[in-house]
Amino acid sequence: MSEDREVALELALTAVIQTARQAGMDVDELAEFAAELLVANESQPEWHLDQAILEIEHSVEMVSRE
Repeated sequence: MSEDREVALELALTAVIQTARQAGMDVDELAEFAAELLVANESQPEWHLDQAILEIEHSVEMVSRE
């Protein structure tokens, strides 16, 4: 994946989490549900799923610091 696309996806994920928080959602709970959904997806390699969960958690932490 190109670096530009990675940056764009990180920005998009952060924006979605910020929007959810502003809408009154519990973003920690949202991240937990997303992780459960990813783990249930057995069609992807475990490493990819683990990395996706880490990225979600990282974005939630960044938004929580704001």
